[in-house]
Amino acid sequence: MTSVRTSGSRAATSRRASTTRPAETVRTRRDEPPRHRRGGSDDASGLRVVTWRVRSISNGWPGVVLGGVALMAVLFAVAVGGTLVIGEQAHIDRTNARIAAAEARAQELRAELAELKSPQYVTARAATVLGMIPAPTPVYLQPRPTDDERAAEVPPVSPPPRSAQPARPTGTSTGTR
Repeated sequence: MTSVRTSGSRAATSRRASTTRPAETVRTRRDEPPRHRRGGSDDASGLRVVTWRVRSISNGWPGVVLGGVALMAVLFAVAVGGTLVIGEQAHIDRTNARIAAAEARAQELRAELAELKSPQYVTARAATVLGMIPAPTPVYLQPRPTDDERAAEVPPVSPPPRSAQPARPTGTSTGTR
């Protein structure tokens, strides 16, 4: 809102008004017609007809409806997004629980494997299940000094042993006697 200063001398006010705008063209609102100076109207009484443009809500109802629909669509999308996030979080929680259970089972299996690999378990199992007995004190072989010389020798080939002729099956045979 632009107005003319009333304080000060009349000459300063008139100079300022003449440099900026004439008083007739000063507007206080966008839709308001220009104001006239007192006593300077064309009408002798100084009165004029003021027309105001009245905006009604009925002219903007499509925008209000579309805005409401858009707002509802956005709220619905937010609700659907929240539901999807909650569903995915439940899936993640189930997967994390399965991972924790698998890690616990893996730890149990590692402990069981260590027990099965222990020498005490192997010897006890061999004696009880397989009927094996522990070996007596081991005997270590000591090489002789001449073993290096004989290491390059090829052992002689011995003929295969003769075996007795296979026995004939007993029973009835078809053929000549």
